[in-house]
Amino acid sequence: ATFSALFYMAEVYDQATYRTEMRHHHKEVLRNTHFKDGDYLALYGISHDLTYGSTVYDKGATVVQSLRGYLTDEVFFPAIKDYLNTYAYNYASSENMRDFLTDYTGIDMTDFFEAYIFTPGFSTFVIDSVQHISGDDYTIFVRQKIKGKEVFANSNKVDITLMNQDWEQFDVRMEFDGESGSQTFTLPFEPVAAMVDLYENFSDATSDETKIIKETGEYDFEDSYFKLEVEDISDSAFIQVSHHWVAPDALQTPQEGLTLSDYRYYEIDGILPNNFQATGIFRYSMTSKLDHTLISDVFDSLVILFRPDASSDWHGIPFERDGSPFAGYIYIPNIQKGQYTLALWAEEFVSIKEEIVLRPEDYLQSYPNPSNGRVFFELLMPEEGSLLIF
Repeated sequence: ATFSALFYMAEVYDQATYRTEMRHHHKEVLRNTHFKDGDYLALYGISHDLTYGSTVYDKGATVVQSLRGYLTDEVFFPAIKDYLNTYAYNYASSENMRDFLTDYTGIDMTDFFEAYIFTPGFSTFVIDSVQHISGDDYTIFVRQKIKGKEVFANSNKVDITLMNQDWEQFDVRMEFDGESGSQTFTLPFEPVAAMVDLYENFSDATSDETKIIKETGEYDFEDSYFKLEVEDISDSAFIQVSHHWVAPDALQTPQEGLTLSDYRYYEIDGILPNNFQATGIFRYSMTSKLDHTLISDVFDSLVILFRPDASSDWHGIPFERDGSPFAGYIYIPNIQKGQYTLALWAEEFVSIKEEIVLRPEDYLQSYPNPSNGRVFFELLMPEEGSLLIF
């Protein structure tokens, strides 16, 4: 029902509208559903009191989107129509659907249903590296990360778009089991960017947004909790911002007193022209179900770390912070392609304590302002009361 309500927008409006609404919907699932229903839950075997809960309806819609991406449109739509006709006015189960789709498509759906239907949580897939082998052959190494689950999915299908400096694109689909995999492809060019699921066919534990930027100004990647203030641009830029709802890789060399977020991290990729100059603006928040597992003491020191790729270790970079200890923005000048994560220095390891002065606006924030129609409020009020919004 919820998937159909979203898919309707593609037919009435266009694919861009559908993708935007599904992206926003899925981001809210990753952010809120396990809080609404009390835990990460499997779609199958849900308790009666949660039959109409967020897991079934909200996450369920994103699972249908992933099933569509897994099978492709050419297979998904006729298969589902035949399934509905076959079981009309009768009873059915998740096992019925799994076995029917396996027989209809010739694709063994056991692992998909195990990962998406019978197991709680989410998977996401990240590229570790793209290595040149010889001639036009390149090997892509990928890893699966998990959120709210303990078992890695099998029979994974991962769509990867490779781009060269001239913005030419080449799409490949990798298939592998378990935590990691690699596959060699013959490419028509030397890739300088590699992006997972650029066309948003799968609803994994990542909120992605892609923009083509031609002018200076501020660009809001709303569903990735990121903004880009472009100060100088000589030619068009192609930028993908990925907000991964999973823990970043650990420090290769641990540092006492430094704790990385266990909940989320960022990745920026794409094609940046010469002389591209921009400031990256990252949102942090103890409320809003973003950094509640990281920020707990106002006297700890929040920082942001960077690494250019998965083979490198995290290190500190220059930044400025605007906001309270609870919520605000971190500004990074001269933003670069790579990965970023929030981290916290414990109070006893910070040589210079900040003078913490809490203001009324620290307890109540709204964003974005101005907005495109959606406004989010963050509340950390010391007492009950009324909120009047004008």
